This record gives sequence, C-alpha cells and structure tokens, in this order.
Amino acid sequence: AGASCEPPPEEQWAIAECRRSQLEELECLEAMFADEFVLVSSAGGVERLRELSESLGEDAAGTDAAALREVAAHPPLECSLQLTAHGERPAAEEGERVPLVASILLRVRLPVEYPKTPPVLAIEDVMVTTQEPLGRDKMLTTVARLNEDALVAAMLERAAATLPEPCIYEVATYLTESALEAVGHSWV
Repeated sequence: AGASCEPPPEEQWAIAECRRSQLEELECLEAMFADEFVLVSSAGGVERLRELSESLGEDAAGTDAAALREVAAHPPLECSLQLTAHGERPAAEEGERVPLVASILLRVRLPVEYPKTPPVLAIEDVMVTTQEPLGRDKMLTTVARLNEDALVAAMLERAAATLPEPCIYEVATYLTESALEAVGHSWV
C-alpha cells in the first residue's frame, strides 16, 4: 500500500476547528465591512465548507470521516477588504495641513491552520488623494506612495500579538488608522 499524504484524523479535526473559526470570522467581517468586503474564494465552495463543518458536530470520535477529510483538504479561504484611511500632510506653507484620503485594497488569505498561524496579507492597490474636489480638467492620480512592505510587516506584528484569536478586524482597523503614516517622504 502506498503512503498517504493525508493528515491523520486528529490533525484533520484540528484543521476543522480552525476552519470553523475562519468561517465565523469571514461572516463577522462581511457584517462589519458590508460595503468593503469581497469574498475571493468561491461562494459555492465556502457554502459547502460551512455545511460540512456544521455536519461534523462537536465530537471528533463520532464524526463522518469523509466529511472531515473534505473539510481538512479545502483550499485556503480568501477575501479582500476595500479600506479607507484619512490623514493629513504638511503643506508647503508653515502650519498649513492638506487633508488626505487613502483607498487601500487589502487581500487576506487564511492558511489552513489560521488562527493558530498568521494570515497572509497583501496590499493589492493604493490610491492617495487630497479630500478637495477634483476640477473637471484634472485627472485622478495618487499624490503619495505608501511603504506597502512596512505596512504589511506592521499588520503582521499586530496579527501576531492577537493570535490565536481571530485578528483580521484588528489588522484592518490598524491599517485604516495608520496607513498614511507609511507615506514618509514618498510624495508624488
């Protein structure tokens, strides 16, 4: 008989527990960020995972082995959050400040063992603009570049401090409160 690369039932049950937590967190994120949340994973696949997870019950010994294997083998769950951060930039004139707004697309991937392990975070798109109305003859362009690597590193530090509790809300809140601090001197 060939060796199986499938984890033993105890590990599958631990993964299933993580999956339940992930599904619960995705549901909460969708409720909290109703207009900003986008499920990247297949909606049908997530619904199937939810049904299977619920069918497992609370007792590892009495669970359906095929359902447990399917839950454990499900691909990582992913979502995106379109977040907005507000801040100010010092202007050329002494004491004058320019109000800014940053629109940031954050991609979140939940590894199989999340929330025991950190999420995978990526900033997919950023646009920083002034809050002043744009004239008809103006084209929308970014006025600053964020240090995305530093932001992701800081978000992962936040996540590490929160784990093994779900951490995506904390990470998203940090991003909206701190993103414009990552501009530094990268003004366009």
